[in-house]
Order: sequence, then C-alpha cells, then structure tokens
Amino acid sequence: MNRIQNTISLTTILSVLIFSLIFNSSCSQDLDIQSYQKRIPTRDTVSRTNSEETRRTLLLYSAGYHNLSEDLCEDIRDLCNGYLPGNERYDDQIFIFSHQTASKYDYSTPTHAYLLKVYKNSAGGHTVDTLMTYPEGTSSASAKTFAMVTDYVYNTYPSKEFGVIFSSHATGWLPEEYYSKNTFSARYTSGQRPHSNNYCTPLVKSIGAEFCGSYLNVKEIDLKEFAAELKTHLDFLIFDACLMGGIEVAYELKDVCDKIVFSQTEVLSWGMDYTKIGSRLFSGKESDLRGIAEDFFNFYDALSGDFRSATISVVDCSQLDNLAKVCSGIFRNHRNELMTISPVNVQRFNRKPWFFDFRDILANLGLNQEEKDAVDEALSRCILYKASTPKFIGIDITAHSGLSMYLERAGNRFLSTYYSDLKWNTDTNYVL
Repeated sequence: MNRIQNTISLTTILSVLIFSLIFNSSCSQDLDIQSYQKRIPTRDTVSRTNSEETRRTLLLYSAGYHNLSEDLCEDIRDLCNGYLPGNERYDDQIFIFSHQTASKYDYSTPTHAYLLKVYKNSAGGHTVDTLMTYPEGTSSASAKTFAMVTDYVYNTYPSKEFGVIFSSHATGWLPEEYYSKNTFSARYTSGQRPHSNNYCTPLVKSIGAEFCGSYLNVKEIDLKEFAAELKTHLDFLIFDACLMGGIEVAYELKDVCDKIVFSQTEVLSWGMDYTKIGSRLFSGKESDLRGIAEDFFNFYDALSGDFRSATISVVDCSQLDNLAKVCSGIFRNHRNELMTISPVNVQRFNRKPWFFDFRDILANLGLNQEEKDAVDEALSRCILYKASTPKFIGIDITAHSGLSMYLERAGNRFLSTYYSDLKWNTDTNYVL
C-alpha cells in the first residue's frame, strides 16, 4: 500500500527482481522475457527439494488480464518488498501465478502466464525464479486453470499449511457474466489513481475476470465450478476481489477451505496491503489472518471521501454447518415474512440489489428472542473478525454482520433459479 506515498523506479525493481511475469506497459516495458528463461532452476537442487517439514506455503493467484493489470503488478511488487522467507530446504514458501495484459487496455494480444517463486536471497534482497511458463492465450479466469496451478504447487512443494490469495475481479455468487452484462459503466475505464488531479469514481476489483477483446466481453468463473474443480484442501483462502463476502460463497467452499477472508462490498483497485502480508503469514507462530484483515481495513479507513470505502471479514468455515441448521428452521418458520421484506429496509452493499447484509435480512423477519439468540450465537462462532467503514462509495453502512446474502424479493426468476442449487440453498431452503 505504500505505492501511494512512494514511486518505485524501474531501475530499482529490475535490480532486485526478475519480473519475467509482468507485461504491463507501466511496469515491464524494459523486460526481455527470453533472457530470463535461463534462470529456471533445476528440480534436483537442495533449495527446490521441499517436504512436509516446510511450515507454510502461500500462493498468490493474480488473474490480471483486464483493466486492473497495472494494479495487480503493483500488488506483486508490494508483496516482494515486504517480509519474505528464505530459500533453504525447510523455509516457508511464496509462489505467484501471474497473468497480465501485454499493455494497458490491450485486451486482444495473447500473453503468457507465469508461475514464480519469490524469496529473500543471501544478499538481503529478493529474487524471483520462473518455475513455469504457460502458453500464450492461457485463461486465468478459469476454474480448471486455478485448480491446476493450486494442485501443482500443493503437490510439488508440500508444506504443513497451504493458503491462497485470489486476486482479480469477482462478482460473488452471481452467474458468469451476469454482473458485467448488467452493470458495466464508465468507471471501469476511466478511474484514476488517487494522486491524479482528475480522478473520478475509484476503480474497484470485481470470481476472476478476463477481458476478451474489450471490457464489454468478460469471461468469468462460475462459483459452483470454482468449488467443484478445487481438489486441494486450503487452510485459508483470501479473496482480494469484489463482493465475495457472502454466505453463499463461504458455504460453497466450506468443504475445501478452513478459513476465508473476503469483502461484502467491492474492493478498491489497490486491494490488500501486500507489504504486510508476508509478515502476517510467516513471522509468527501462526498465520495471522485477522491481522491481514485489520491491515486492509485500517488502510482504507484512514483515507477520505469515496476512497474511505471498505468491508472485510474472516470466517471459520467449520462453523457454517451450524449456522445453516439454525437458519433452516428460521426460513421455514418465517416463509411469509421472507417473501414480503422490502429491500429498502435492508442494508445493501452494492448499487445493484443483489448483495444485502445477512443479519439485517433476518432482523426483518420478526424473530422471537430465542431465534435471535440462536442466530447471533451461530454468527459469533463463524465470524472471527469484521469491520466496515461508515460508507462504501456513497452507500451508508449501518449494519454489517460480516456476511452478505441474496434477497429473493430484490432479485428475479433467473437469479433465483440459478441460486436454488447453491449448497447454501439446498441445505436451508432459503429460496424455494
């Protein structure tokens, strides 16, 4: 996040990093990709022979073939300029999968994707090794690609703990392309950096996106497919992406992930505080997911105007079955009230009526005290941390439970039909 205060020169970056992954015109125009392929390490070196004795592994999956490619490049720089593990046999490990555009706003030129390992070198600087080069035209907005990369890192470089940061656009539980085809506006092409004199509404990070030829043709990952393809069990999953902080997302992923960090609203384009993520994950006895969430919130809460916009929460997926059990009975007993809730009386997290506060929906059902206590107890077990700014780009936030949820009365038949076989719905009968 220190990118707002400091400008990192290309000379400095190139002297300490081998960024053969980045094709964005703002951060790689001097790179010669082929010259760095010689640095691909052999697989039989001691530094590559890791085992289950390695403590922790982080994979940053940076799917940036879209208008946020420049921001995702900055995130990678920030991560590499923060706390890094070494490269000895049992050191912690950081891997980066990166797929970026050839240049700013070029959504037609196919590019390679790269799998890298980043570590602190013996001189006290940091090095990035290229482990894999994927063919031009590789789709990063693909559940199969995400699963392939995740499985490869997990199986090839085993460790006791494995977590992933997914960084890209995203649209929560919505069907593929539904959000983009219904809400695209000028802000996706005209947002500026905050130090610009003529910036407009902040750009936001909107599971995965790939602009195919133009920003109007977007390929995305379907949540159901994302969960079904993922065979590797994750100790944690951090979504540095918009609108993923819903009960639908958490519940769909509960069997493949222990803890999730995500936002109920959109995420401004700078995303997480990557300069501090390495320290939060690797410097202590345990991975500090709460600390990562706090760093994210504190950064945005210290800004002003529309830039003071953020929501975040940390969810314990092992407690979601109990929440579903409690809610199943409530939905059954309050079916009539569910069908008559006015959306204007419920906290929303987005300009479009698809993401509402989970607890605020239930508060409008006329629950008795026993039901309220049961919901609040179940929520308190699930939500390990939550925070929100007073507003999100003009939307007042007066209720924030740490989860969002669909409100059928604010949706439509198409969405409700799609929603009906999400795991959250099949276990609670929320939408009939």
